[in-house]
Amino acid sequence: MAQLLTPVEAPPANIEISVSYYDEKEREKFESNGNYLIEQDEARFTISTADFCSYYLSYKYIRIDSNLIHLPQFARRWTDALYEFQDLLAFRNGSIGIDGDAPTNRTVSERIGEAIGLSITCNLFDVHDADWIRIDDRTGHKTLDFDTRMASDGQRIIVLEAKGSSVEDNRKKTPSISEHKSDIRDKKAIAEDLYDANAIKLGAIGVIDRNAESVARCWLVDPPAEVSSNSPRRDRLLTRLSFYSHFVRMITPRSALSISLNTRLAALNEIQDIWSLDRVPLRKGDNEPLFFDADQWRSQRSSLPGPGAIGKVLRIDNSLAFVGIQPGLIKHLMNQDFDAILNYKAESDVSILTLFCVVPKGQFRNEFSERETSLLPYLERKGQYVSFRVPGIHYQMSSGIVVGFCNISLEVETSSE
Repeated sequence: MAQLLTPVEAPPANIEISVSYYDEKEREKFESNGNYLIEQDEARFTISTADFCSYYLSYKYIRIDSNLIHLPQFARRWTDALYEFQDLLAFRNGSIGIDGDAPTNRTVSERIGEAIGLSITCNLFDVHDADWIRIDDRTGHKTLDFDTRMASDGQRIIVLEAKGSSVEDNRKKTPSISEHKSDIRDKKAIAEDLYDANAIKLGAIGVIDRNAESVARCWLVDPPAEVSSNSPRRDRLLTRLSFYSHFVRMITPRSALSISLNTRLAALNEIQDIWSLDRVPLRKGDNEPLFFDADQWRSQRSSLPGPGAIGKVLRIDNSLAFVGIQPGLIKHLMNQDFDAILNYKAESDVSILTLFCVVPKGQFRNEFSERETSLLPYLERKGQYVSFRVPGIHYQMSSGIVVGFCNISLEVETSSE
């Protein structure tokens, strides 16, 4: 079985999902609104494993508000999520399912199903994890998982209610799945009065099972209306900039990029004509435009080979967690090229790569024992930094964010032979 954290065998880069309308009645509703999302009774969609992992976790925990999580929390939650997957999931038939006799965990199963639904919705509407923001629950109301301003494909506002389950055979609609469908319809009826009437409202139910011959499944319910919004392009841009600003702050909080991007985002949220700042580059404190020097960035930060992501590492148990951003995206953010940011979509992948770690000496002393230090390969001390190389599994998301894990214990054992 592929391991999600240990760099021995990476999981497959993609997962197949069987997608269909919940029933013929739902199909008729979709098509009556001009939404021919699936041409056949059942279609096979290919989704990215890296994006699926990100949807399982990030869309529930990353908040564009005062409660933003910090890098250690983010890395810990990714680690915990991958351990949850390893205890439950099996990659088979090009898809995923429950691993043999593994005990099911209702919360984990539901979140996996929700991530499937989110992956399919992103595939249908060409959005990714940088486009979604979780809504605040409203006391006394059943609410959708995302509010009307939380996702846009540049033309339409999208609201998704995603549900998930694990069953013995996902070809059958069990009572729990029927309950999910009813819950989605109930919440949409209430939401009509709470949210922008122009929002596309969609329900998706993702289901995995134990059947070794099956693939994961997603049923679509409660079709969107054929409507538009006056500002979906603005919404998409501000949501993406908020998402990327958060990650820049996590990775390099005191950098000129972090400070100037946060300042620019605040300005954009205050003005009506945000397009007047299109291609107006971010500036440093001395008012000079920011310039992306890849070599300079890599000399002070950890990075993947070639033109790979640049970011930061930190110790999580026996692993080094890496969170990085693709260099091309950093350039777009510095240049404030709105078209490039709006259309940005990196190639997603899961792969074993050697990470070039650059760690400040103080952090290195705090996170590594003397024994580990003596066994780490290619260790070099230069100025205020310590550098070394370790292999790891890296999840490269469509948003341009990369999360990786390098098993220090494995590397130490290998080096000591």
